[in-house]
Amino acid sequence: MSSGSVAEGDRLPAIRALAEKLGVHRSTIQMAYRELESAGLVESRVGSGTRARRPGGGTAAVQARSPRAAGAPWRPRFTRAAEEACALLISGEEQGREPAGGIDFSKLVPDVRDFPVGPFEESIGRALASGGAALLDYGAPGGFPRLREILAERETRAGTPTTPEQILVTTGAQQGIELAVRAFAGPGEAVVLSSPTYHQMFGILRSLGVEALGVPESAGGMDAAGLGRALRTEGAALVYAMPNFQNPTGRTWDRAARDGFLERTADFAGPVLEDDFERELRFTGEHLPTLRSLCAEPRVISLGTVSKALFPGVRVGWIAAERIVIDRIGALKHYSDLSSGILLQAALADFIERGEYDRHLVRVRASLERKHAAAREALQRHLADFATWTEPEGGYTLWVQFPERVDSRMLAREVRDQGVQVAPGFVFDPDGSRSSGIRLALPRADEEEIGRGIEIVARVARRQAERQTAPSSVFL
Repeated sequence: MSSGSVAEGDRLPAIRALAEKLGVHRSTIQMAYRELESAGLVESRVGSGTRARRPGGGTAAVQARSPRAAGAPWRPRFTRAAEEACALLISGEEQGREPAGGIDFSKLVPDVRDFPVGPFEESIGRALASGGAALLDYGAPGGFPRLREILAERETRAGTPTTPEQILVTTGAQQGIELAVRAFAGPGEAVVLSSPTYHQMFGILRSLGVEALGVPESAGGMDAAGLGRALRTEGAALVYAMPNFQNPTGRTWDRAARDGFLERTADFAGPVLEDDFERELRFTGEHLPTLRSLCAEPRVISLGTVSKALFPGVRVGWIAAERIVIDRIGALKHYSDLSSGILLQAALADFIERGEYDRHLVRVRASLERKHAAAREALQRHLADFATWTEPEGGYTLWVQFPERVDSRMLAREVRDQGVQVAPGFVFDPDGSRSSGIRLALPRADEEEIGRGIEIVARVARRQAERQTAPSSVFL
C-alpha cells in the first residue's frame, strides 16, 4: 500500500488464480497471505476473500504479545512452520479427494483387500499370550528386542552385516525420515534430494525450517553436475536418496549409478539417507546391493518399513545405521514419543518368524507383476505415440511423461471428473513447479481397472494437448 499500487480495502487475487498465474504451488501463496495477515497488512474473511488494510503499527511478534482489546476475539498466532505444514496438508487433501466408485491411481497404499488379517490376528493373540501385560507397557527405547533381532538378520541377509543394536524401530518410515533430518539438518540448512521426489518430505522439511535442494534424476540416478552443485551449497547437511523403485518414478539405479553416487558424495561431510521403503517388492530383474552395503564408510543410514509390503496400520519402520547414529536418533525419538507401541511390534515379530510375512510377499510380488504388465499393455495401446513412461522392476508406481503442452494439475482435475484419480507431477517437485508428468500408483486397482483408467487418462491428455495447440478464433 505504501507504493500506492494497492489501496486499503482492495481485494487480493484468489490463492488458486495467483498460484497458477505465477506458476508456483498454492501453499506458497497461502503462506505469503498468512504472513501479510500476521503483519496486519491484509485481512481475510470467509466469503469476502483477502483484502488490503492499513497496518496498525508494531511487528507481528509484538502484536502477538500485546493485550487484546476489550471484547476482541482470541486469535492464535502460529509459527511459520505450523502455517506452512498446514497449507501443504490442506493442498494435499484437496488434491486427494477421490470420486465415489472411482479408479484410484493416486494413493501409494496397499489394497485393504490383500491384507492378511486372519494370520496377523493370530500373531497378535500369540504375542499377548506370550508377553502378557508387559506388551501394554512402554517399550524398550530401540523397539521390541526380538523384532530388532529379526530386522538385523534380514539386513544382514540383504548384504550388510547388522546387529540388533544398529536397529532403531520407528513409528513408520515417515518418523524415521523426520528423526534423521532433525539429527543432521538444523533450521536454515538444507537436504539434497531428487526432483521429483517423495512429496511428504516437503512437509517434514518445512516444519523443521530446512530447505530442499532438488537435483534432477533420470534412469542413471541423480544428475552428476546437479548433485555436485548441491553438495557444494552452503548449508547442505544431508542427502536423501531412493535407489530402489524411486517414488514417484519407480526407477531403480543400476550398479554403476550406485557406485557413481557414492563416489560423488565421498567428500561430503553429511550422511546419506537411503530410503529403501519397497526393497522387498522386486518382481523381476536382479537384486542390487544397497548403498549401505556398498559404502566402505559408515555414512549411509538405511530406512525400511512394512507399510508397503504388508500394511501401514502396524506403523513399523526402522533405521539401520552405526551405533553412534542410532544412539543420537534414538534420543530424539525418546523425547518425541517415549516409545513406539510394542504390542504390534511383538505381533509382527511372530508373523515374520512363522513365515507368514514371506508367504505374503510372494503373493504381493505376483500381483504387482500382473498389474504392471496390464499398465504397460494399456500404455502401449493408448499412448505409444504421445507419451513416455517408466517400466519399474518392482514397487507400486510408474511415471508417465506427456508433452509439455499437457499440464498435470489440469489433467488431474479433468480425469477426476471422469472417475479416475492420479497424482499430478507438480506435487513431487520441491518448488511445486508446473509439470507435464503424472504418477500412477497401482495397488488399489485391478488389471481391468488399470486398463480402463489409463484409457481415460490418455483420452483426456490428448484432448488437453489439442486445446493447447488449436489456433485461436479471430472475429472480424
